Amino acid sequence: MSDIPEPVKRKPGRPKGARNKRSPAAEAIARSRAILLRENNIPAWIAVMTPRDVMMHAMVRAAAADNWPLAADIAAKVAPYLHPRLSQVEMNVRDGVANLSQAEIERQIHDLEERAKIPDVAEDGTVGGEVVVDVTAVEVPEPRTNPDGPIIDPDGNSLN
Repeated sequence: MSDIPEPVKRKPGRPKGARNKRSPAAEAIARSRAILLRENNIPAWIAVMTPRDVMMHAMVRAAAADNWPLAADIAAKVAPYLHPRLSQVEMNVRDGVANLSQAEIERQIHDLEERAKIPDVAEDGTVGGEVVVDVTAVEVPEPRTNPDGPIIDPDGNSLN
């Protein structure tokens, strides 16, 4: 019994390293494309451009050449590939103004205006006698001067 070899266990599926039917065809296409690019001196970055990339490149070159009508035409054609369309939204307004009287509408407008009103702040930082902002605690830095150029404020903006 020791002379009989053990049966080989077969694993299901494709053997490791086996090629499918499409691989040789894809490799042949890639080889012929590479040869075509090499023979015609076409850079590799052009070979991998998508139609959108080509349109963007043409638009930029037209704009750089100050051919704005052509650049705008190309931009209009490439826009659907770059920016999604806005979808329509159905508005369902509950308690709309259609059911309100003129007086109720005016009252709501008045209430909204009152909520949006910004109070007047006095020079001493009070609103109606109540301290809101302590202006004495705020240090205002002096503008810096640049010996080689314009006067620059603390935010870095030129004052000249």
